[in-house]
Amino acid sequence: MPSEFPQNPRGLHEIDRWKATELRQFLLYTGPMVLKTVLSPEKYKHFLSLTVSMSIMLESDERIRNAYLQYSHELIKHFVMCCADLYGKTFPVYNVHGLIHLQDDASHFNCSLNDISCFPFENYLQQVKKRMRSGRSPLEQVTRRLSEIEQSEVDNSQRHSKVFASVKEKDSCFLLRENSFAFVRQENADWPFVCEILRQRNTSPLFHQPCSSGLLNIVCIGNGRVRMKNALLQERDLFRKVACLPQEAGGFVLIPLCHDLEHTY
Repeated sequence: MPSEFPQNPRGLHEIDRWKATELRQFLLYTGPMVLKTVLSPEKYKHFLSLTVSMSIMLESDERIRNAYLQYSHELIKHFVMCCADLYGKTFPVYNVHGLIHLQDDASHFNCSLNDISCFPFENYLQQVKKRMRSGRSPLEQVTRRLSEIEQSEVDNSQRHSKVFASVKEKDSCFLLRENSFAFVRQENADWPFVCEILRQRNTSPLFHQPCSSGLLNIVCIGNGRVRMKNALLQERDLFRKVACLPQEAGGFVLIPLCHDLEHTY
């Protein structure tokens, strides 16, 4: 997995100990791959309806997100309505039903769900806990520490997500703005890097239902030699990091990340 992920995937036998970031990882990235040969076609398509819907609502590009937001809403309604038939009447609990209203949030705030998620607050809570010096008067301690941080000379407005890019396989693949893929082949002390460019016409979709995975720029490349051309790219040319995951049958699946590295405070 790319460096944006805090840890590698754990097995399903440990799912009761998975963190929220691991559940997100499975929903958006590893799940569509590993479940393809495990679930029945009906259940796999049902799972993908949630994956596709969430990926659209997590899209940072406002133009793309708004174009498919209503389709995302229809998909997630379909997911919730079919849950009882596939997994029993006790499956559609309140949290499952609540998925239907996520589209309302994305539409009302006109933003990606990433912009209103709780992940940054959860990460920051860990930093607050580390600043506790004892178990006595925790609220007062937190207040003092936060006050010290605010008065420090660190300008938090200058912080931004770090882009991990290298020739290492896990950090070498990126989506460009014209929907081509770039693979870092030679890194220098600073940009530009030497990259190989892969056009989408030389790829194939991972799935075709409920829509072609190409809609989300999720594609497969085979084991054979794929025609690519070299190019010098600047960091600004990179649109989105891509997880390049090996398939059991050979080749790779390219899945653009829907989120950046959460800020560390």
